[in-house]
Amino acid sequence: INGCLYFLPGSHKKGRLDPYFDTSTAYKVWSVTPADMKRMIAEFGEPVAITGKAGAVTLFDFNLLHASGHNLSANDRWQAYFCYNTVVNRPEDVANPRPDYVRSRNWKPLETVTDDAIAKRAMADV
Repeated sequence: INGCLYFLPGSHKKGRLDPYFDTSTAYKVWSVTPADMKRMIAEFGEPVAITGKAGAVTLFDFNLLHASGHNLSANDRWQAYFCYNTVVNRPEDVANPRPDYVRSRNWKPLETVTDDAIAKRAMADV
């Protein structure tokens, strides 16, 4: 399981960088090139460790450069990523897609509701 999460604060302001599929380690992942990462660190400064107590939640722009290294502790660290996109920003179809619980194929726009919709629903369930 991964170690501490690191952010490169401000890097999201550059928008999406062209990724490459890094197969150099056992954990295959889409990444930015080492040259791009060095350039971004020179511009934005050193990565910052994101720490918190068990159960802590971190929300961030997915264009923010982020990474984690190996977990060197005796405790596991688990994460779940929830990424919300506009319907027009759907991922391209690929030959072997991730399972639906990892990458949903539901591209219907979210329905907007009134501000009191949650309260109304809660009262209906009583």
